[in-house]
Amino acid sequence: MKNLDLSVFSKNTWEVTLPNKEIINVNKPTQRKLIELGELTKKLERTKDTAKQLEILTNTTLFILNNNVANVAFTREQLEEMLNLDMYYAIYFGYMEFVKEITHNPN
Repeated sequence: MKNLDLSVFSKNTWEVTLPNKEIINVNKPTQRKLIELGELTKKLERTKDTAKQLEILTNTTLFILNNNVANVAFTREQLEEMLNLDMYYAIYFGYMEFVKEITHNPN
């Protein structure tokens, strides 16, 4: 019987270069994180209030960036100082595209 090496499935990460040129490698979401991400996405889509949308977008960005290989923990304050609105959306939509790609091709 051949050996099964599941570590090959965890090697693919999503690389994000922050405005300060720091590179963060974001992990693939686990099943639990994928469910949580789906819930955040639903909240974002249902919310009509701009302030609440921005709060959910910030929480989602924190959720994404804090799922990184180096276990760097970002705070809301750090993101608010570092990112503008376009960057929040770029992270959100970029990660969603990354998740879409890996779910269609898990290798």
